Amino acid sequence: MLKQIQDIIQSFWQFAKPAFDAPTAYSWQGLARLTLFSFIVAVICWVLGIDWVRDFSSTLGQVFLIFTVQWWGVHYNFKLIPWVTGALVSVLFFGNLTGTIPQAALITWPLFSGVIAVLPDFTDRNLELHSPKPEKRPSIVTLLSTQALISCWLQLLFVIQAWTEDYPALLSDDLDGNVVAIELETRSPQGVEFLNAIAVELETTLVPLSWSEVQKWMQPANREENLTGVVVSAADEQLTPLERALWDVEYQLLNQASGYRLQFTASWNGPQSSVGAPVHRKICQIREAFQAEDDFQTAVVDVECDRAQKLDIPPNSEPNQPVE
Repeated sequence: MLKQIQDIIQSFWQFAKPAFDAPTAYSWQGLARLTLFSFIVAVICWVLGIDWVRDFSSTLGQVFLIFTVQWWGVHYNFKLIPWVTGALVSVLFFGNLTGTIPQAALITWPLFSGVIAVLPDFTDRNLELHSPKPEKRPSIVTLLSTQALISCWLQLLFVIQAWTEDYPALLSDDLDGNVVAIELETRSPQGVEFLNAIAVELETTLVPLSWSEVQKWMQPANREENLTGVVVSAADEQLTPLERALWDVEYQLLNQASGYRLQFTASWNGPQSSVGAPVHRKICQIREAFQAEDDFQTAVVDVECDRAQKLDIPPNSEPNQPVE
């Protein structure tokens, strides 16, 4: 097994050796040797458990790698090398701090790449600064502007992604006329889903009870606490923690000859694409019913709810008056 590992290492070295043959110390091959040496030291320190030397050698190796890649790209006139080098610089600045590649690395990648791409126009072979040639200035401005625009779009992408994770209600928002985001799939409004969850929780709570227990449950002294518990349970199941504080749910007990008629209205007060908080309504009928079992009529509780709908008018304009 050890001999096989040695053969693999030797075969790799025979393949990679020409790339590390430096004609002079001042060459990209010389930097490549320093890069390899730094990473070898980092691996040895990792095995020995010397953390600070490992971190230092690893960071130094990344710096050497950045200069090696850039020098190699310039030597072979590889046009996309600034963006490769920019990616390495972003990972060096932000990846080392977290151990992963964070959003900041992706956002700053075009900016670093743009600066690296135009840097030769501001320096000579001796790395002395000078003003760029007049004919180069428009292309420099264009390149830096486009890279800044790409960074802004990436930032906007991550912001929208974070919003949709924290506030799923945005996924069902109306995006007509929006020039930033497009609707890829149709989803039920979050207010409808929330009210449906309330209806399921209400039915789950009341159906096992007897009608006398439901009447006690709906008495003014108990109704507020009981319905609040139903809404909270539905919110815990349906909404994210950040969304729960942004939904206002109200209920009204409407006039009815027998049983109870509950109207729930849910208003969204979080971020949205248009002015005006969307309001959704759902009405549930609660009444005593009788079910035939073995020639006997058994009293049961029946809960029926209509389809939730979005209101185009304020819920206070409902013609039915609540029972206080």
